[in-house]
Amino acid sequence: MTDSDDWRSRPPSDGPQPGDGTPPSSGGPYPGGDPNYGQTPQYGSNPQYGQAPQYGSNPQYGAPQYGTPQYGAPQQQPGTPQSGETPNYGETPQYGAPQYGAPQYGAPQPQYGTPQYGAGAAYGSTPPPGGFGAPGSAPMTVLPKPPSLGDGFQWAWNRYTKNVGPIIGAAAVWGVILVVLTLVLSFIVGALIFAIAGVDRGLSGSITVGASVAVSAVMTIFLVVAGAVAMSCWLNGIITIADGRPVEFSDFFRPRALGTILVISIILGLISALAEVAFGYGLGLSWISSLVSIAIGLLTMWMVYIAADQLTDVSTAMSGGLALSTENFGPTIVVYLISVVLAIVGMLLLVVGLLLTLPISSLLMVYYLRSLTQRPIVAEAAPAY
Repeated sequence: MTDSDDWRSRPPSDGPQPGDGTPPSSGGPYPGGDPNYGQTPQYGSNPQYGQAPQYGSNPQYGAPQYGTPQYGAPQQQPGTPQSGETPNYGETPQYGAPQYGAPQYGAPQPQYGTPQYGAGAAYGSTPPPGGFGAPGSAPMTVLPKPPSLGDGFQWAWNRYTKNVGPIIGAAAVWGVILVVLTLVLSFIVGALIFAIAGVDRGLSGSITVGASVAVSAVMTIFLVVAGAVAMSCWLNGIITIADGRPVEFSDFFRPRALGTILVISIILGLISALAEVAFGYGLGLSWISSLVSIAIGLLTMWMVYIAADQLTDVSTAMSGGLALSTENFGPTIVVYLISVVLAIVGMLLLVVGLLLTLPISSLLMVYYLRSLTQRPIVAEAAPAY
């Protein structure tokens, strides 16, 4: 008997054997054929995506299982709407790539109505108030050129009344400092001259004259330096007001462009001293010396203000101030004469009037300077948009 007849001689008590009814086949993994042929697919077996289900095939490792969360996939959060559903009221929708269910962890939520970083200002939006966008400053404006004297007085008066406390306090303190310093230096100079005169008694007197000139020159230099420091600090407070920033008492004691102002003051002081010596003492023409001093003051009045306002170097401030005076001679002489008149009125009001007239004069000068140079200055009221 051959091996092929062995299956026919097997007794029936052995029961059905695998492969019964199927002739043996060669080349397959199962001698009797696929054991799952003809059987119903097991529940839980999943067909491959896009392919017809294979009967009897086992699920592939890593294939998506219906109803089974995949390893590493985002878990569905309770209460999270499914794809295609409308989110609950109060939930923030995600932008960008469509999110299936739960939002991405760590993704920033956009705020409605808030401009994103790097985005430009919206069309028609109001620009931030303040000079050059500075925080805490008031709206700025560019004045017409040439400036109006009436508008300048009104602006200076309004700025003065709105900052009267710091202005009066600083003016009073600086006035006391300069007066005390002048008295002390005058006493020292007088004592030195008196001592030198006592030594020179009975001599030609040339020593006394020379010593007096030298001591007076030293005193003048000290006063020029003190005046430059005071002007530098004072203009810092005035420019702070012109820029629309809140001014404090201490702002009038912070130097601004001190080195430039000091050098300019010394140069102008030497020019005035040479003119006085040449015309007053040399030629005996004191009235010409006075006219020269007025002319020098008129042509150089903007130099210190430009140095403080624009923070330039010495040459730029001096050349710019001279050009501004010559090119705008009308407005320059008007504001110069007004400043002289205000100083005289303040002196006539028992010196206390200087606490009013000197700040008004300084504010008016800055008003004219900003107009002539077309630089923004704080507006009186915010414009209506």
